[in-house]
Amino acid sequence: MSKLNRIALIGSHGVGKGWILENYNQQQIQLPPIRSFVTGYWKSFDKAVIRSLSLIDRIYSERSLMGAGENQFRENSQGFFERSPLDLLAYTKFLIQEISNENNVENVHKLEPIKRQICLDCYEYIREASFLLLDKYIDVLVYVPVDEKILEMRGDHTDHKEIPDNCKIVDGFMKESLREYYGTFGENTNKNTKLIVLNGKLENRLEVLEKSFEEIKNSQFVLNGHSFFENSK
Repeated sequence: MSKLNRIALIGSHGVGKGWILENYNQQQIQLPPIRSFVTGYWKSFDKAVIRSLSLIDRIYSERSLMGAGENQFRENSQGFFERSPLDLLAYTKFLIQEISNENNVENVHKLEPIKRQICLDCYEYIREASFLLLDKYIDVLVYVPVDEKILEMRGDHTDHKEIPDNCKIVDGFMKESLREYYGTFGENTNKNTKLIVLNGKLENRLEVLEKSFEEIKNSQFVLNGHSFFENSK
């Protein structure tokens, strides 16, 4: 890979993706920062409408968000993106879990038929679409893990009103989704999209990021000491 044209951060809400986008070294990573298509999508709605949405409404919205994401990636041939297509797969999984909890069932397969079919159809659509968009548009994913210091600083504040206390749960779905794409043990090394795990102390993130961009040019994965795939065994 001679040039990295589209790089996308992936991570739960509240892990510091926006801060990275505001502070990375643009002289080394010569790509413009591009803010989340998710934020832009929800800003187009009245707050009262958003508050009235059910979980089923929200899972339908993930399909619209996928379209908004594709438009953003297609319209920007170069960029450092705040969100990736795979984020939507993780949030879809989270919403399905919340729908199951709301209906007092163990998992999606025990929902009443209509809700079950809605959830499963949306999941399959988002999964297929996110993998296709990664392959087509994204050169490198940068996974930003949960950091306890950031969670402590942020407290309960988040722009995702329906999931203020579930950053760690969503982070688990992010890792699960990455392993679906790359294989449980990272065996799918022929993927078009490379992976950087932004592991390390919070204060060293930018330094680790710069170092990783040099290493990723000659590697499929730069895990920075994170036992990312081993943890899934």
